[in-house]
Amino acid sequence: MNWIVPQKFLAFSSPSPSKFDHDGYRTFTPEDYCPIFKNWKVNMVIRLNNAIYDREKFIKNGVKHTDLFFEDGTTPPQVFYYY
Repeated sequence: MNWIVPQKFLAFSSPSPSKFDHDGYRTFTPEDYCPIFKNWKVNMVIRLNNAIYDREKFIKNGVKHTDLFFEDGTTPPQVFYYY
């Protein structure tokens, strides 16, 4: 995880749908990120990539979630509706 704008905008790798990857290595799930995000007062996740995890797991833990998918190497759509 890296703060892009300190205390305002945090970038992080996509959560995993399971606690272990196909090689048996531990990964972070939405449930793992939620306590960290609450501690750092992160209250919204905007997914920019493919839907590989269940967004409802963030929502059920009090973290808002929206999708803003666009192809790698392209820019976001002209119209962006902020929730």
